Amino acid sequence: GEKPPPILVAGGAPRALRIAGELGDGWVTMLPAGGPPELYAKQGQAVREHAERAGRDPDALRMYALILGCICATEEEVQVATEHPLLRWDAIALIPDPEVFASWGVMEHPIRPDYSYARDIISMDWSREDTLAVIEKCPPEIVRRARATGTPKQVADELQGYIDAGLEWLNIINYAAFIGSGSFADAAQSLALVTETVRLLRERNGQPIPPGMAQPMQVA
Repeated sequence: GEKPPPILVAGGAPRALRIAGELGDGWVTMLPAGGPPELYAKQGQAVREHAERAGRDPDALRMYALILGCICATEEEVQVATEHPLLRWDAIALIPDPEVFASWGVMEHPIRPDYSYARDIISMDWSREDTLAVIEKCPPEIVRRARATGTPKQVADELQGYIDAGLEWLNIINYAAFIGSGSFADAAQSLALVTETVRLLRERNGQPIPPGMAQPMQVA
């Protein structure tokens, strides 16, 4: 076409925020592993200020987040999911900001204190034994910290804080779908859980609700 596709810049470090504001069409981060709503608001404001200093319209930028979720129908299912080795590994390995991890006060990162997945998770260097050793050190609480975890209502409650802090676009991944039988466990059930979470958020924020989403979905 006449111009390149929009480019959103990912990252939470000061350099990424500056590039997003000065040159990008928006900013992408991962939540909640990237930090609480207060930090998200601070980083988003930094992106906007960089845009203004560069003579750009900050309102034209797209504020986008990849939501790392663990959405289940019941608290019992949530507990099972947070204890699963795959989710424990993923939660401990997909840490973008070592300072955010340290702020949780749960434990020192078992790979290295200043661990960041973008630099340190080199897959070919990891054996099964090394991976299992890290998983054994990771308590379920880390999954709950690193993922938007709970029932659709609980996850919607958590995500609302980020929306109030300026988040506009959400892409929700339900990691709980990865741990059942088959490639993605029960895909229809996972879709229902994410859809109900989105319906609740749209309802709370006064957004139009598509006809197929009008009624609460049966997720249990």
